Amino acid sequence: MSPGDMFRVREIIDQLKDDYDFVLIDTPPSEGYMTYNALAAADEVIIPVATRGFSEEGLAQTVVGIDDARRAYNKGLRLGQIIFTNVEKGTIVSSSVLEGVQQDYPDADLSFVVPKAASLDKGNAGGIPGVLFDPQHPASEVYRRLARKLAYGSVE
Repeated sequence: MSPGDMFRVREIIDQLKDDYDFVLIDTPPSEGYMTYNALAAADEVIIPVATRGFSEEGLAQTVVGIDDARRAYNKGLRLGQIIFTNVEKGTIVSSSVLEGVQQDYPDADLSFVVPKAASLDKGNAGGIPGVLFDPQHPASEVYRRLARKLAYGSVE
């Protein structure tokens, strides 16, 4: 992609709107043309935040990028969800990240906390979605709840 392609994804999605209820675009956590293209096309951004050192700084940079995109080329773009991943209950780092994000983003929906799950990582490494590799793991249930919220607007 190049700077001239900034709205290419939006153009493609606009052509598909009658065929799909929603489209998910997954981008790497970087500031590049792929991310800018996704922000130009998106209505809402979902941000996964791994509860590790420097996660809050990465989240803050992402939110600034969303704000910049909203001002520059996508007025309707909104922050929809922050999802905490790899949460190790009882550890100082996870607790610190959870508390810090809750303080910094009091209006954000922070109801999806995914516990650390080595078995889901194994499935993903083997090319199998973690929720299929270990469907009984508590992390799999959180991801299923998130999918229900995205698809139906409710977790019930």
